[in-house]
Amino acid sequence: MASHDQHYSAGEAHGRAEDKTYEKTQEAKDKTSQKAHEAKQTAEEDAEKTKGVFQQTGEKVKHMAEGARDAVKHTFGMGPRDEDVLDPDVAAPRCDDPAYKKNVTPSYDDPALNHTTGHRETE
Repeated sequence: MASHDQHYSAGEAHGRAEDKTYEKTQEAKDKTSQKAHEAKQTAEEDAEKTKGVFQQTGEKVKHMAEGARDAVKHTFGMGPRDEDVLDPDVAAPRCDDPAYKKNVTPSYDDPALNHTTGHRETE
């Protein structure tokens, strides 16, 4: 039969083993929690980077489309010419002004009109 000291030592060893198991389990939980937190942070940072890239790409595409639209308008004479850009400090001409109508309405009899571009030739 086992002595009292042997039972005590066995119980003590069992208790130490349980404590060690608990410590290792806690360490594993803590490591797992830390790794999960790091992974979440990395995923959020990557999502922000991706969002920035898509936003920049969208802006570039938008500007390219606007440039293409302006080029088409210019080609067909629908867009503003450089000399047509209004100065905010100068009053716009009235539509019933004969000088305005002469400058706006192209005439194919006008020798100063470039029929290829639809613009007046400047001297």
